Amino acid sequence: LIRPYSYLGMKAVQGLGEGLFRLFFLSLPGLFFVSLFLPLQFPGHAKTWLSFGLSLLFSFIIFSELNLLAGVVTFFTFRNEGLLRAKRFIIDLFSGLILPLSFYPDWAQQLMAYMPFQAISYIPSMIITESFQGAAVSDGLFTQAAWCVLLWFPIALLWRVAKKRLVVQGG
Repeated sequence: LIRPYSYLGMKAVQGLGEGLFRLFFLSLPGLFFVSLFLPLQFPGHAKTWLSFGLSLLFSFIIFSELNLLAGVVTFFTFRNEGLLRAKRFIIDLFSGLILPLSFYPDWAQQLMAYMPFQAISYIPSMIITESFQGAAVSDGLFTQAAWCVLLWFPIALLWRVAKKRLVVQGG
């Protein structure tokens, strides 16, 4: 709440830094290490790479918004460890990170289609592996864009309420 800085903007940029750190120091070295033992094939179509890049951007925004939402909710709790662990577990389970969404029963897939979590890992992975083709790519990108917009509303609402409850002690 220091002026002229936006707290939510600062947290979003902090998340960007953490994401870039994980990309360059964990994901890319891990990909290189795996490529030493397994043959990897990457798509050769520029359209796939452009769609994947846009999907990754949407994925980052959605992940950051879910983190912001969880962070703002902690303003209303005495302890945040359980909430943050639950958030991590739910995202890992329902995003397709642990298990591809197509492995879940049909009723669970239909339920998860109405949640933002598939837009974090599942949609980008389906695009880069070219498992989504044509309209499925467009539908996936539209779903991600819609969640980017929709998640902002509860964040803004809860942040407005949280700022009124905030009490700063000291300096």
